[in-house]
Amino acid sequence: MPPVRRPTASSSGTSRYSQEDERVHIADRVREKVSVREIARELGRAPSTISREIRRNWHPTNGRYRPRAGGEVVLQPVQVEPARRSPPTRE
Repeated sequence: MPPVRRPTASSSGTSRYSQEDERVHIADRVREKVSVREIARELGRAPSTISREIRRNWHPTNGRYRPRAGGEVVLQPVQVEPARRSPPTRE
């Protein structure tokens, strides 16, 4: 088993979002077929966080985890419903 590369912790402790070095570590370990729980233990994160990260950045056609896709912001079109007008009041 190759030595485990632990990403350096940021100055503010654990971030809410996975950093690029963590995503690269996840990609390496997924390629080695290591369990999500083991990866989480190595990074000091919850298994659900690692699982969510893998699911979010999984390529839909080739099925590979893409560590560089995590930092991209994808804007989805938002449908705005027309404002409803209240019915006229009777006097």
